[in-house]
Amino acid sequence: MMKIIIIGCGRMGTELIHTLSQDNNDIVAIDTNTDVLNRLPKYNNVTYMSGVGFDKEVLENADISHADAVVSCTDSDETNALIGRIARNLYSVPKVIARQYNTKNAAIYAMLGVQTISTTEWGTRRVVKLLTKTDMDSIATIGNSDVEIIKLAVTPLLVGKNIETVNNLGVQVVSVLRNNNAFIPERGAVLEANDELYIAVQNNDLDTLKSVLGL
Repeated sequence: MMKIIIIGCGRMGTELIHTLSQDNNDIVAIDTNTDVLNRLPKYNNVTYMSGVGFDKEVLENADISHADAVVSCTDSDETNALIGRIARNLYSVPKVIARQYNTKNAAIYAMLGVQTISTTEWGTRRVVKLLTKTDMDSIATIGNSDVEIIKLAVTPLLVGKNIETVNNLGVQVVSVLRNNNAFIPERGAVLEANDELYIAVQNNDLDTLKSVLGL
């Protein structure tokens, strides 16, 4: 069970509320429109709040400091990005997802710990998958979902290996996060325990990559 804050109760937010409530998650749903909130179905494990999603008082009334995840899916890219940064940087929420119609800044948000989704590419089931904690998280897409940017926690199998060991699997390591410092790895860079890799991979190669790495 997770404590999840959903900001924006349009079509995507409403679908997420319904889907995530079925797993007995503790959900707080926030929207600026009280009429929208009043029309939503009532669930025992869902609390509805009226307010602005980036307002400190609203977020703290939603108990954001104890949230496992925040999903911001308002109709404004700027609002979603702001809420994502607040949730991640000020409250250290473990999982933060922001809907973005324009995905050109997805890689930047990823480095800030904010996963992005585009409603033209991802459905509610994809958001639910992103909320599931794994050693490999999909954080952004390029084009028509042909290429994904994934975050991979270095497994014991990869510790001490050359960066080319990963690239030779048919993917491209674009960045390494080590001790909260990100860098573009040079050829010959050696992977260390607790490294996180940001990798570009063809969508249809994901299952093969997981299989090879034992994920």
